[in-house]
Amino acid sequence: MKRKKYLVNASLGFLAFITLLVSAISVNRNYSTSTRGEFTPYSIVLGATKNKITEGPENPDGYTGTGVLTTELGNNISVSYKHLTHPSTHWQRIKTGGYIVTSDPINGITSLELTKRDDSVNVEILYSNTTTFDASRKIVCNASSPTNFSTDFNGYKPKYIGIYALADSSFDLGKIEFDCVDHYYTLGVLSKNDARGTVSGEGLFRAGTSVTVTATAVAPYIFAGWFDASNNLVSSSASYTFVMPSNNLVLSADFVAEGESMQFGSYPQTRVTDETLITTLNDLAGGSTGLPTAENAKEWTDYLYYCDGVVTSFMWYIDLVNEGQEYRGVYYTEYRYSYTDNTAGYFMQQSYGYTKGSVYWFKYESIAWKVLDIDTGKAFLLAETVLDAQDYYYAKDERIIEGQTVYANNYEHSHIRSWLNSSFLNDAFTATEQNKIVVTNVDNSKATTINNVHNFDCPNTDDKVFLLSYKDADNESYGFVNDDSRIRYSSDYALSQAVAKDNGTAYWWTRSPYFSNANNASRVNYDGCLAATHVTYASMGILPAIWINS
Repeated sequence: MKRKKYLVNASLGFLAFITLLVSAISVNRNYSTSTRGEFTPYSIVLGATKNKITEGPENPDGYTGTGVLTTELGNNISVSYKHLTHPSTHWQRIKTGGYIVTSDPINGITSLELTKRDDSVNVEILYSNTTTFDASRKIVCNASSPTNFSTDFNGYKPKYIGIYALADSSFDLGKIEFDCVDHYYTLGVLSKNDARGTVSGEGLFRAGTSVTVTATAVAPYIFAGWFDASNNLVSSSASYTFVMPSNNLVLSADFVAEGESMQFGSYPQTRVTDETLITTLNDLAGGSTGLPTAENAKEWTDYLYYCDGVVTSFMWYIDLVNEGQEYRGVYYTEYRYSYTDNTAGYFMQQSYGYTKGSVYWFKYESIAWKVLDIDTGKAFLLAETVLDAQDYYYAKDERIIEGQTVYANNYEHSHIRSWLNSSFLNDAFTATEQNKIVVTNVDNSKATTINNVHNFDCPNTDDKVFLLSYKDADNESYGFVNDDSRIRYSSDYALSQAVAKDNGTAYWWTRSPYFSNANNASRVNYDGCLAATHVTYASMGILPAIWINS
């Protein structure tokens, strides 16, 4: 659901083979090892003269105790056993009710081979990544099994195995193969503030398996996201399911209160300035021969911006991924006019140092939001940065829709409402994130505007993304205590879209019509003062708002 067009560059990683094995497995059950990088497995060979666990005279009931298995590396693995006899002609005989269980870990067991002495064999082979066995991980070797029995444990690569005899069972020989790699890694889960919320899901997990961590907020706080050790947002889902990587991992859950900040979704924001990266991105986009034209957009997407009242092809974008990071490229052959319906004003992009005929790249980054309100497990969020620039509506003319007069500053039928709930919604949020956004019944009544004596209000709308109303932007409970509290900076990407700014800070729309003119809608000036401007002003900044489930 996220992104119209998506080009990917995956850097190929090559496994570097090394020849030195460092291994330590001691008889006191302290076991650690690192791999020499080879896929050829190591082994523990079982036979009449190798790895006999018990010694001594024949015991009809079998022996019970502890012993060792020795690997080809010369390291001892501790085992415990019960009802084990010591035949001279073959490996071991396990009496009914007996067992052989490894009590030291053997990292990366890839297979077990056993040669049955006869068809009286009936054993269950259990396997686990801990010293506790689960009956759901069980392999049976009995009379119906082949003489040369083998199992790969369904690819589980356990650390521990146990052979349990359901009947007297004898084995001539066998082999345990392992790759010396610890396929199990530690997952730690933390709460950044225990008083605000609890977490669960930590443990030891095999790489490649599905893992779920859960965060539960304590009222009045809300869950704000899972973060990695570098404090990068990795998920906005309180119940987060992912594939365990081949490394130890620590995830921290953050919980926030009203008035604090959190991250949710992502959008192109910071301009790329590294020349090497720019060259790489340009090449991925097709270079100069891959650039769009009015006749052929190629792999790019047309913004479909207006020029003097007409949709004109002069500005395009492309989204792609390089080494796991997403970027947006912007290219234009003409500057974007400040208004959709005329050529008045001046070229904002040119004043910000952007030139026609060049490609500019912007990094997708997490969107920072201020929590304006928390209500019954939902949070009202307002973007902290002006993210884009759009017109409110492309024309000043009145329209007749279903027999009703619709003014140019009608929010229900505005371009900005449509854009927020289509282009912006799909670009900024994944399908999972969109499911977390609440459909809000947006109040468009006169009471939310600057003056309730006009006729420019419209029916309420049901939206996922919306703009603040005039009254919202003047609401002290949301933190808008004075003009300074409404001042916002713009992203680099918004500048590339010709957003208006003065003294370094941006102008931004509210959704409210202005009371004295059907062509005007309310805005917030660069200095935080509430004002108004023509609906066709395309350089007005966008500061989106959403409600989300915590």
